[in-house]
Amino acid sequence: MGVLSNEGVFVETQTAVSLSFLAAATDGIIKETVAALHAIPRRGAEMGGVLVGHYEEDRIVVEDFEPVACEHRWGPLYRLSERDLRGLEEALQRPPSTEASRVAVGFCRSDIRLGTELDEHDRDLFERYFPDTRAVFLVLKTERLQPMEATYFARTESALSKVAGPLPFPVEGAVALFLEAPVAEAKAEPAMPQPVEAAEPVADDGNGAANSFWPPEPPPRRIPPPTRPRLTAPSLTIADEARPPRDRRWLAIVAVLCGAAGIFGFWSLDLGRKPAPELPVAAPAAVAPKETAPSPPVAPRPAEQPPAPKPRQPLPDLMLSQWEKALHSGNPNAIAAFYAPRVESYFGERNVSRAAVARSLERSAQRYGKTEVLRVSNMRVTPLGDDRSAVTFRKQWQTSGRHVYTGETEERLILANSDDGWKIVSEQETRVLWTRRSR
Repeated sequence: MGVLSNEGVFVETQTAVSLSFLAAATDGIIKETVAALHAIPRRGAEMGGVLVGHYEEDRIVVEDFEPVACEHRWGPLYRLSERDLRGLEEALQRPPSTEASRVAVGFCRSDIRLGTELDEHDRDLFERYFPDTRAVFLVLKTERLQPMEATYFARTESALSKVAGPLPFPVEGAVALFLEAPVAEAKAEPAMPQPVEAAEPVADDGNGAANSFWPPEPPPRRIPPPTRPRLTAPSLTIADEARPPRDRRWLAIVAVLCGAAGIFGFWSLDLGRKPAPELPVAAPAAVAPKETAPSPPVAPRPAEQPPAPKPRQPLPDLMLSQWEKALHSGNPNAIAAFYAPRVESYFGERNVSRAAVARSLERSAQRYGKTEVLRVSNMRVTPLGDDRSAVTFRKQWQTSGRHVYTGETEERLILANSDDGWKIVSEQETRVLWTRRSR
């Protein structure tokens, strides 16, 4: 878009390019973001991936989202290692579909940091793998129990800068990206003469002004008076400056009255009178001691014996072996049967029911396919008392969905012994050792 200035220079203003998301792309971004947010307790982790779609004249359409796995070698932030970069290159080289118009139109990354700005790692990755000048960079601000906010970045005058946001995500309709265009000079066009309405002829005044046409003078502009009087500060007179000092005698009167009230109260409580002298009291006469009958002998009380110690509960070895078999089966209901009716903590969530654990396992199977536990190793049981134990172990897993992921994590269980036997009351993922995408 452009406008013509008064000097005849054609100036390019901000160009609005709309960005639209299809349902498949929005669902994929939200699922990957939520999964990364709950991958690590409390803070969560970041995820990233390629925005796949096509370009139109003044519109960018995002049709799908291709996640790029990160092994998080340097912590929860999205920092791609050499192995991760090879996965990104494979995602960019792989044809997303048979449609030739679908290309990589940008990159998306979730954000768990304090600010929503791109760092040097983001800029280098974008310049290296997304050279198209129309490509966009989407940053999703994610916090637990808070709605997502999206900030959009694009190239403006060959620099990557913010062009929209922060806005709620997902959005209804298209997002307008305002891209600054450079100023382009054009040839100055001659000003078109404005038509002048003919004025009435003026009579000859003796100076040769007869039959001349002059534009009528505009009527004088009249400013209406104010609708209300102006409020001004009152002037200070000499009498006000020479105001006599205040009469402070009333302060002395109040002080005297308060003192009198205190004295009256002191005497009313009988605190000011002298105590009466004590009268001598005759000593009581000596009384002969009465003969008392001897008390019968008291039998000694038996010594109290300490309560018998509670029998120590057996360690949950049998329960853990049965739970490991259920993990290998992958049945959500069979796995959830080993949890208490009310789980204190489940991967960052508090006060979760056993049915909610089963639903979480079913949703994970629908999203990533059936998760197969390949190996459970380094299992250690530490008693925390008579009816509680802590269990730490390593778990190697693999999904079977559209994209096959393999990884290994460290987890910690808290078991409680009840009438139904040992049950899981807490499960946390303490560390992600490694993750890899097979295809």
